[in-house]
Amino acid sequence: MKRVVVVAGLIAVLSVVASAQAAGGRSPQSGKPDQEIISLSRQFADETILIRQDETLDIHDIRVRIRGNTAKFTSRADKRGQEASGRAYTHPHRLTVEYVRREGRWQAVRGQWGKVTK
Repeated sequence: MKRVVVVAGLIAVLSVVASAQAAGGRSPQSGKPDQEIISLSRQFADETILIRQDETLDIHDIRVRIRGNTAKFTSRADKRGQEASGRAYTHPHRLTVEYVRREGRWQAVRGQWGKVTK
């Protein structure tokens, strides 16, 4: 079941990326570069981070730095769910994605997802 969800998510991400590329590299949501990076980073998170059907991912404290043809997205991300015993849990993480603009569109060149330790 997990594989089906991941494959369906990947197909959805690829179709959104193809739409953005067809629109000249701009995201469907906005023509602003920082909004484009945020949109692409959410897609990156959806594609690469394994979220079970009963879990959610809350991305917050977003920062986007664009310098010329490079961009860096950083954020906090809380993975929330419920254990089999019924006890709720929250796992804090950090998400970083680096981009390079090639031929008028942003491409992710490096991404990191790591658990925040207290």
